[in-house]
Amino acid sequence: MAQKKQQQKSYILVYFVIALLVVILAVTGIVIGVVKHNKNKNNPTTAKAKTTASEETTKEESKEAVAKIQMTGDVLLHQTTSGDTISGAAKVTGSYDFHKYFDQIDDYINADMALCDIEGTVDIYGDDKDLAYYPQFNLPHEILPCLKDLGFTGIVTANNHIWDYGSSGAYATVENIKKEGLMEFGTYASAEAAKKPYIVDVNGIKVGILAWTDSTNGSYMDEEHIDFITKTFNSDDIASADKILEDVKILKDNGAEFIIACIHWGVEYQDQPGDTQRQIAHKLIDGGVDFLMGNHPHCLQPMEKISTKRGNKTVERYVAYALGNFIGDQIVLQEEGLKTQQAAIATIKIKKNSDGSVDITSGEYLPILTHAYYKDGAKNDYKVLPMTALKDNPIPCAYASESYFSDSYERVTKLLGDALPVSEFAKGKQMPETT
Repeated sequence: MAQKKQQQKSYILVYFVIALLVVILAVTGIVIGVVKHNKNKNNPTTAKAKTTASEETTKEESKEAVAKIQMTGDVLLHQTTSGDTISGAAKVTGSYDFHKYFDQIDDYINADMALCDIEGTVDIYGDDKDLAYYPQFNLPHEILPCLKDLGFTGIVTANNHIWDYGSSGAYATVENIKKEGLMEFGTYASAEAAKKPYIVDVNGIKVGILAWTDSTNGSYMDEEHIDFITKTFNSDDIASADKILEDVKILKDNGAEFIIACIHWGVEYQDQPGDTQRQIAHKLIDGGVDFLMGNHPHCLQPMEKISTKRGNKTVERYVAYALGNFIGDQIVLQEEGLKTQQAAIATIKIKKNSDGSVDITSGEYLPILTHAYYKDGAKNDYKVLPMTALKDNPIPCAYASESYFSDSYERVTKLLGDALPVSEFAKGKQMPETT
């Protein structure tokens, strides 16, 4: 009997020890769980962090950037017997205000990047001293803030007239452009600078800019800078395009996703580009240029849509051989319907896809003309007007027939073709008959 009681005590002791161990393990588990919970609350687990990072990466990769880009022709300010775009902007204070010239199209120029070409140097001596016009241009400083207010973001300086006052005039012009908060494309302070790519982040899309000219007024340039101050090529030699394609490669190697080539070329006052120009344009597009912005002839030349390859995709890219005089009075050249007064503003919208490729999703062009207003038999003002408004609502014109505006519209739309559609901007709107 005593032995049996002893065994019972042993069993009770074992049960007690087991129960105690169970309690201890349970309490330990709870404590560990609490500690882990608190630790995770303040410091998420690596697995959870990786998931979050992955989700963020996926979101980032899926973003699609979009941008609107506009390009137009030459800003050509003359003061000659044939046309004076300066006196109409003069103020009694001795300064100038060009804003009123553009008040009928200022609502149209509204883009993330807008480019034009200025023919000549700008205020190279300061305070508008010693201004000069054709054949050597030193333009009033006031044209720069006007272009900025109008909506332009960049000025192309790769042209024959940037050399009008040697390297000092070219560099002063560049500084004046930059002081106004505008980008400048096409003039270089050194051989090293000429090798650096122009890449601009436009709404998340890396847009590369090329600026080349085939014509120079070389007699004005000092030998020290002549080899690099602007990039020059021969538009009569298709092999010369290889020089430009070297820049395309540099841009791509530095991350450019869309490339615009600003090319000053061609023969003045000719409606069509030469055969070699067309070959060069196709070579540049096939080599990676996405839009070719041409200027120099002082009149419009056709636009062309070219199918080409980007990776494994066939895409459409564009060439505007010449966009005309954005503003200019060369009415003395009256052959073929005052064509030097006619120009266009090209607009494209681009989109970067999740895979990094960039598409041109839409585009259009606005045909415009520089109209001279007369008072008492003399020109006293100018306005750049949208032809879309004038086509069906002509205004009096002292220097052309009643059909001038409709004829101009028909001529321009036929010349430019259907590579891009015509804008509907200002269609039906009445333009000012007097200033």
